[in-house]
Amino acid sequence: MDTGADDRKRMGGTAEVRVADALAARGYRVVGRNVEVGRLGELDLVVRNARELVVVEVRSRRGGDADDPADSIGPGKRMRVRRTAAAWLEDRPIDYEEVRLFVGIVHWKGRDAEVTIVEDAF
Repeated sequence: MDTGADDRKRMGGTAEVRVADALAARGYRVVGRNVEVGRLGELDLVVRNARELVVVEVRSRRGGDADDPADSIGPGKRMRVRRTAAAWLEDRPIDYEEVRLFVGIVHWKGRDAEVTIVEDAF
């Protein structure tokens, strides 16, 4: 059993909860977590408020520079997130005025976490 992979998965799930909580404090509600979109991939988090639907890519790291998680989202990943979001939106009713893409960054310092939301990140 790969405890490192289990640890990363647990940390990622906790990071998603932290980001969802931070967005809830801003008035968003969770529409979906780990939303599978066929072979295209998965959307970490989808939230919405009265007029916006927001796809959130969640990144987290332990220690190091707080910017490291954001740096891990390169052009290829951005394109995959956009494509996956577009495919997911095709199967939804248009009950929103705007679609936005955020990055939720969780920087772990021991057991404490600093959450940063980067709006319109890509």
